[in-house]
Amino acid sequence: MKALILAQLYAFGEENYDLVWHYKTLAVGWALKHGLHRSQKKMKLGPLTTEMRKRVFWSQYVLDTFSSAIVGLPKLLDDAQIDTEFPADLYSLFITILMTGMMIM
Repeated sequence: MKALILAQLYAFGEENYDLVWHYKTLAVGWALKHGLHRSQKKMKLGPLTTEMRKRVFWSQYVLDTFSSAIVGLPKLLDDAQIDTEFPADLYSLFITILMTGMMIM
């Protein structure tokens, strides 16, 4: 999923909107299949995995919205179907430290 997000960003940079749309359909399909659009509180996953799932989903959501505006086609993600929480307002490194107990010297 992260690779598909990066591929979309690359295709944007190349102004290859057909390729953006291709990667977007793959990424949105993967996100929906794996339940990233659903509330993560219902999942029995660790806190770091839960936070990363939320961040990946919302990154794709922004790309879906932006690319639809650029290309002039409808969004693939339906807002009525989304009930996942927003990511925590923490820095990524801080999340890693908190969730894994890693110490920085």
